[in-house]
Amino acid sequence: MKKTTRTKITVGVLASVMLATSFAGQANSLFKPHDFTSSIAAGYGSEGAQLGVQSAKQMSDSHGLVLAYEAKEDFDVHHFSGELINLDGGLGYHLSYEYGRHHLADGERSHETYLATFQRFALGSQWSITPDVGAGILTHSQASNNTFFAKVGAELTYQPTPEAWLSFTPSYAYGLNTMKYKDGSSDKLRDLDYQARIGFSFANNHSLEYSYTWADNDDNQSLISYRFSF
Repeated sequence: MKKTTRTKITVGVLASVMLATSFAGQANSLFKPHDFTSSIAAGYGSEGAQLGVQSAKQMSDSHGLVLAYEAKEDFDVHHFSGELINLDGGLGYHLSYEYGRHHLADGERSHETYLATFQRFALGSQWSITPDVGAGILTHSQASNNTFFAKVGAELTYQPTPEAWLSFTPSYAYGLNTMKYKDGSSDKLRDLDYQARIGFSFANNHSLEYSYTWADNDDNQSLISYRFSF
């Protein structure tokens, strides 16, 4: 998860696609980053219960659109994302918006908009790496201004069989300006996180996955999730 030294905040993810990741951040997601499938998912972890739905539509021979919604932290955080995926492995794009309490003190609300680009590179038949770079805007109810941030990351994936995968993703977020608080104090965003995911599919369209995030602020997270693809 993302933070300033004064208060914890979300940056991204997305990964899954990563976002995503989201890439929209290193927050644990129910969906695999940049996964071109339609599915529904449910999970439970250190941040409470999560539910999500994802819809994939092929737009042309080489591009597909993925839209997703996740309700996180016992449904108190709402994450919306869209990805334009290059089905030939070329450049893709991610856009996400998140609203909710998300690790802020009770009663505070955060808003985050994030835009990123990513590309997958095959490293042989079983390995791949997907670097991404993005920028976003973040604010919350105790801040008197918006924080602009940049983020870079890279997901390294190993898939020994078509039914099993594991990945490791480091990411770094950097605040481009100072966040100012209503009480007169200020701070800057600096954050380095790591995320690991391991999963397997079974019976054609069912899958289970476990993810764990090591956060710079020691706010580590874990999530186990189930997905049904259709």
